[in-house]
Amino acid sequence: MNLPNLLSIFRLALVPVFAVLYFSEHGRHAVWVFVFASATDVLDGFLARRMGQITQLGRVLDPLADKLMTGCVLICMGMTGKAPLWVVVLFCLKEALMGVGAIVQFKRIEDVPSSKFYGKASAILFFLVLVALMLFDIPSPWPNVMLGSALVLMLISFALYARRYLETRRV
Repeated sequence: MNLPNLLSIFRLALVPVFAVLYFSEHGRHAVWVFVFASATDVLDGFLARRMGQITQLGRVLDPLADKLMTGCVLICMGMTGKAPLWVVVLFCLKEALMGVGAIVQFKRIEDVPSSKFYGKASAILFFLVLVALMLFDIPSPWPNVMLGSALVLMLISFALYARRYLETRRV
């Protein structure tokens, strides 16, 4: 078990910590768990590349931790009315489809396809929007506009991944 993979496992462990803190009397501090988890995501990717420790396990754990944390944040925000249900449903549906595609791809080629810049851009925008919505009391309709913008980029990213997936299926 290398350090980047341990950081991904640590991020997985932070998912329930975020949820418990979000619904506690100190809920406003949950955003810092999300920020810290995201910082460890950047760190584990940097370390894995820098130290030559990219593993198949890490290529599964890293995106799993990211998706579970972001999904948890969105679900918590949806439960408290800070994110509309349609955003939560679309995000979860997209991630479920991406997960199924990754499993099928793994069974086919015994590897997990690496992320692309459009997937990273989508994740960064989602992160920024969620942090802003947790930190600031943004008046309506701007939260929906911000979430909608993040969703548009997420859906474009999904379409590009789907196209890439379909192209590899033809080979």
